[in-house]
Amino acid sequence: MTTYVNSSIPNKHSKIANDMIQDKITDYSIDLGQDVIPAGLNEDTIKIISSKNNEPHWLLEYRLKAYKHWLKVKTKPPTWADLNIKAIDYNKISYYAGIKKVKYKSLEDFKKGWIKELK
Repeated sequence: MTTYVNSSIPNKHSKIANDMIQDKITDYSIDLGQDVIPAGLNEDTIKIISSKNNEPHWLLEYRLKAYKHWLKVKTKPPTWADLNIKAIDYNKISYYAGIKKVKYKSLEDFKKGWIKELK
């Protein structure tokens, strides 16, 4: 799908401008890194995710209560359908991945960090 700069009148110039914009986007991509927690589902995982999301304490308590309930009702895969599905191993899944956060002490540090990334 082609998106033109001035989509109401697609012409030679808007196509060129669009191509230039697309080139800029791909030429200056920056790998920000990922913040990923280890695979596994337990109370510590829930606490880590809640902390990373700056959630209020009441929400953490609600999530922990729901997790404890889920542990009680977790059963085998459904048998009402004739499916050959393995049980889900919830401890092989990572439940959080986000952009690695970098804190800068000043605007100058921020500029230096981004200039270094762009080189």
